[in-house]
Amino acid sequence: MKHVATFAHSKAFCLCSAAICLSTFWLISPIYGQVGFTNSGTVSALLIGTNVSVGYSLTTTQGWVTLLSADQPDSFATNSQFVNAVPVPVSRQGQFLVPLAPAVSARFYKLLLEPLPSHLFNYPDLSDIIPPGQISIAGSGTNRMFQYTHDTFNGGSGPLEIQPVYNSASGNYQGYQHIYFYQSGTWTLVRTIPVAGAFVFDAAHGHFHFPFASYGLYAAHPDESIGAPVALSTKTGFCIADSFIYDSSLTNAGAFGNWGSCNDPTSLRGLSIGAVDEYDQTDEGQAIAIGNLPNGHYWLRSMVDPYNYLAESNETNNETDVEVAITGSSVQVLQSVHPVLSIPPQISLISPSAGSVTGMVTLAASTPVAGGSGVQFLVDGLPFGNPVAGPTYTLAWDTGSVPNGTHWLAAQVADATGHFGTAPVVIVTVTNQSTVPPTVQLTSPDPGSTVSAVITVSANAAAQTGVPSVQFYVDGAALGAPVTSPPFMTSWDTETLAAGPHTLTASASDQGGLSSTSAPVVVTVDNSHPPNRIGVDVAVYEDGADVMQTVPFATTTSSDLLVAFVGYDGPDNTPQTATVTGAGLTWQLAKRSNAQNGTAEIWFAVATDFLSSVTVSSQPGIGGYHGSVSVLAFTNAAGPGIVGQASAPTGAPDIYLPGVFAGNWVFAVGNDWDNAISRAPVSGQVLVHQRLDTSTGDTYWVQSTTAPSTVDGLVDIHDNAPLTDRWNYAAVEIVATRQ
Repeated sequence: MKHVATFAHSKAFCLCSAAICLSTFWLISPIYGQVGFTNSGTVSALLIGTNVSVGYSLTTTQGWVTLLSADQPDSFATNSQFVNAVPVPVSRQGQFLVPLAPAVSARFYKLLLEPLPSHLFNYPDLSDIIPPGQISIAGSGTNRMFQYTHDTFNGGSGPLEIQPVYNSASGNYQGYQHIYFYQSGTWTLVRTIPVAGAFVFDAAHGHFHFPFASYGLYAAHPDESIGAPVALSTKTGFCIADSFIYDSSLTNAGAFGNWGSCNDPTSLRGLSIGAVDEYDQTDEGQAIAIGNLPNGHYWLRSMVDPYNYLAESNETNNETDVEVAITGSSVQVLQSVHPVLSIPPQISLISPSAGSVTGMVTLAASTPVAGGSGVQFLVDGLPFGNPVAGPTYTLAWDTGSVPNGTHWLAAQVADATGHFGTAPVVIVTVTNQSTVPPTVQLTSPDPGSTVSAVITVSANAAAQTGVPSVQFYVDGAALGAPVTSPPFMTSWDTETLAAGPHTLTASASDQGGLSSTSAPVVVTVDNSHPPNRIGVDVAVYEDGADVMQTVPFATTTSSDLLVAFVGYDGPDNTPQTATVTGAGLTWQLAKRSNAQNGTAEIWFAVATDFLSSVTVSSQPGIGGYHGSVSVLAFTNAAGPGIVGQASAPTGAPDIYLPGVFAGNWVFAVGNDWDNAISRAPVSGQVLVHQRLDTSTGDTYWVQSTTAPSTVDGLVDIHDNAPLTDRWNYAAVEIVATRQ
């Protein structure tokens, strides 16, 4: 039996054998959205044994033909299944051969003609990895902090790529997610999606964060199900960048990776295919306070993209749960679970429509969710008003309260399980006749905080006429020169003022001569415990193979912090490791980086007495390989602080250490498995030791900032060259003792 239809109409056809309907074809107009080409043609459906042949004849050679299936005609919008897609043949004729599913009485099919196959677009797929061996509890009693390392993983066929933009009308930094299609070695940008969330400056880390993941401890029921939250991490914002390639087996693993600096909120952010963005358990602000938490079993729950801001190929695998047993200051990992989530709840912003708006505007949303959180409206990436309870989700927005210009609107809702869905962004342009002065708000430091040394003062500013200029003030006196372009921030040396409370403000001026002043922020200056100056008491280096032992050395103080920076060669595609011993001390691993061949590691030990004629040794996990070990004994050092690792098959070695305090010193160690080529540290950083091993074609190096940090904030330790070799890289903050 055969049926033929033209593309000009939407029709249904049923292939029947006796009284049993075997398959149904639902044909719609094949022209794809805003496509700039036209087509006409015919489609045929032919039953051939246990297969259905869906043939087509077109009048164009452009585009792709896609076949979808569904259980019912009205299921295509929400639950269609991709069958196949092919480029339009040169002959303009072709067919899909589809096996009939056993025991299925009917099936509906949809044939599309598209410029590119939307069902083959390469989306990211985000999930979280919690290494069980990197969960711990720091402190004791009511000062306990639950620490964990997490690796946000992109296992999709495409990159996560976000291009942030500064909006002068809102003062916020938002962005567009880029979706690509890969064919025959070429990546084509096919979708640009406004992202509902905003990048926000994090004062403690000294750079901009995006609401990328959330973490918390939850009660564990006797049946091991997850209960209510008992302690949540205050950190949900992250920089988003490759730390290393976690799964190199993925097609196009490592593709892209040309991400910008977290210091610049308008630089490209993202996560390459197969890469993870790692935040170590030592990172400032990540740990969960558990001071009064009783002993017992709990679940550590992580959720990537908790507000459903990003487009992914799979939104059901974003949660990772780790069951732990907490006893005092010890923690035991019991199991890890990766639940299959439901699809995020549906929600849409139905008012206003995209375009110009003035005066009072009604924000209205539609969602089928019942028993959830209510609807939270978003204006320019941030919550606007309180959540609105249903069944009618509306809220008044006075557009006269914001400067004229472009503004991004969205709405979000959580279902009964706490999973969020966020509506697509609607972009409107406010065109009120009234003149609104610029707006300005201080974003760091936090009100009521205690500050010391040199800190960053930052603000968000918006204007309806061009980009505003921002002047910062301390106690009414100008702090530096006006900042005329975003990001709006400046440094403040708190040691120039007396201890005690001080008031910060910022004023913004637009190009029309209008100005406004922010609400004041009062902070307390306290420089009574400045850091002691970190020094290097002893430095010894050993370049060798297998077990490497330093020359004997002695220290001149009784409480040195010894740090061993180790690099080893290793086999291809087998992880290398190292172990450090010696000097009569107990050594601990601070950080290991070995996602690429070889390893780069940082070990430390604390001396409690003078050391005399001692040696330190390193031993590779897999013998027979060259390496280098550098041992530095630091004075006035309390121990290691923030640590980080990165690895890549190409590109410049680069690690961000967030939240480094003034007075602390950053060091890094790396290995290059490909070539013996000298490193080129960026300005303000130096090589401490380097081995160019021409016999094996490897490089091992240690580098640091030229001196301890003078400002609280982010330290980006990296090299400018080489750019084409494989490398492992580990970095550590050496924390100063304080007076």
